[in-house]
Amino acid sequence: EAGAKRLRFSPDSQFLAVGRFTDEAPAVVVFDLRSGDLNPLPLTPAEHGDFTSLGFSDDGRLLAAAGPRQIDVFELPRGSRRLRIVIEYNPDRDGPQRFTFSGDRLEAWFYTHRQVYHLRTGKLLAQEALPPRQPGISWSIRRPDVRQDIVIRNDEVVFHRAGSQDILRRHR
Repeated sequence: EAGAKRLRFSPDSQFLAVGRFTDEAPAVVVFDLRSGDLNPLPLTPAEHGDFTSLGFSDDGRLLAAAGPRQIDVFELPRGSRRLRIVIEYNPDRDGPQRFTFSGDRLEAWFYTHRQVYHLRTGKLLAQEALPPRQPGISWSIRRPDVRQDIVIRNDEVVFHRAGSQDILRRHR
């Protein structure tokens, strides 16, 4: 079915990345909201499958696009592929749900675990299981200026240190 599947704004609001499906294949298109330029990124369905997540680095210069089997990292504004990471271990069968960029590392957050990759080599540096998720609807909001993740569930709001499960505070 054609249409937008994922949307993500860069932290500086210059770019809007859209993971979409056409009649032939999934694709990622990046809109430069300042110049009006449109930049399709090089993905094919055999490479990517369904989209699970898009994520920008804090400076908006890198974009990660993921499916169940791989992560592609692109440099903006050119849109050239910087890195392709093949996901070798994924018990969830879904791809990452969000990303955290930190220096030369890319953290891929899955439902049940987190994987850390080197941004130049794509090498898997670390992997850890995450605590079981609580039932209910969850939303995550990342605020780079505050360096914390905010998770909103049915009955509470939890503030985590950015890129970790360390709880800073909780409101019910």
